[in-house]
Amino acid sequence: MKKLVALLIGIITNVYVYSQTSEEWFRKGEKAYQKEDYNTAVECYKKAANLGSIDACGILSFMYYFGTVTGKRNVEMAQLWANRTGVNKILDADIVMALISYYDGKYEETISILNYWKGDVLYDEAKLALAISYMVSGDKYARFWGKQKAEPLVKDVYNKLHDYEDRPYFYYAACAILAKIEFEKEWDVNNDKVYKYLEEFGTFGEDDFIYCPLAEYVTGLILSHIEDKDIKQMGMIRLEVASQYNYENGFKILYPFANEIKQYYNEHK
Repeated sequence: MKKLVALLIGIITNVYVYSQTSEEWFRKGEKAYQKEDYNTAVECYKKAANLGSIDACGILSFMYYFGTVTGKRNVEMAQLWANRTGVNKILDADIVMALISYYDGKYEETISILNYWKGDVLYDEAKLALAISYMVSGDKYARFWGKQKAEPLVKDVYNKLHDYEDRPYFYYAACAILAKIEFEKEWDVNNDKVYKYLEEFGTFGEDDFIYCPLAEYVTGLILSHIEDKDIKQMGMIRLEVASQYNYENGFKILYPFANEIKQYYNEHK
């Protein structure tokens, strides 16, 4: 009798579980996510996805890509879930696919994916990836106009993160990009706007100095355009160090500028 009761309870439980809709599983996933119970959230989102929720597929791709699930970025699983959204425009999945393309050096593909979305809905990393893709893809003409498209996106990141007490890498990346854009408008070594962005990195040689290869590149450009021989030499040293930066140490988002930095140093050393 007890075995029969247990069997009936199991059957009723299974019927209840599988009778729930994708929307109900999705809502359960959202509640678990908000409580930071990510393991439960993943299981709920997977059930919703398997019942046809493409939004759940998008969130799963996002969670795997940004390491919410295991603490480590899992590109393979992120791509798998992003692909399950099909041709539908799902923000989380598009951001994942765009960032995968970006870090693979496929900048035009990054632009193609993210151009659909207005900048204000994109996360900081995606905004910077799109901005940098504008700046480095295509011919010189395309890159010239790309800076104009990039600048407001980068300023959004800068303005959002400026008042953070513990500023992330993306803030300093934004400062460096804006310094580069501003300096290259007129190549003026006395441009106060350029110095405003560069000052965010602190004083070179002090303990709190934030080393960023692109900021060092802009600093090197400025110093190497000053007539004083010693200052010019100092600029070349800053350019040399910037050209040797290992982007696995941080500021990986800025890697697309690596070739430009190396090329400029090699041509002017």
